[in-house]
Amino acid sequence: MSYSDSNSTRRIAEMIAACAWEPCSHSIALRLEADSPPDFVVQDHGTIWTFYPRSKVGQAWWAENVEDGPCLGRNHCVEPHYAQDILDGLQRDGFTAVSGRSQ
Repeated sequence: MSYSDSNSTRRIAEMIAACAWEPCSHSIALRLEADSPPDFVVQDHGTIWTFYPRSKVGQAWWAENVEDGPCLGRNHCVEPHYAQDILDGLQRDGFTAVSGRSQ
């Protein structure tokens, strides 16, 4: 499949969008503190991971620590081989992340 193939790109975007707005069986979760909203919503879609920074502090962390890349809406798309390093950084710096809806 070629990324320049508009039908393929559209199908991939539709697949991710469908899963990104609903809880997904492949979603991961870090810790969630009941008294505060999560900083990030993170989902593993197999060939791509999505990270949605929900807080201003989370957005600032992303801008400082992760290179610019493709986005689907407000979700940052990350290749799987980079996702674990990002999750480790989030956890190391005390951020909360959950799987599930990005809105």
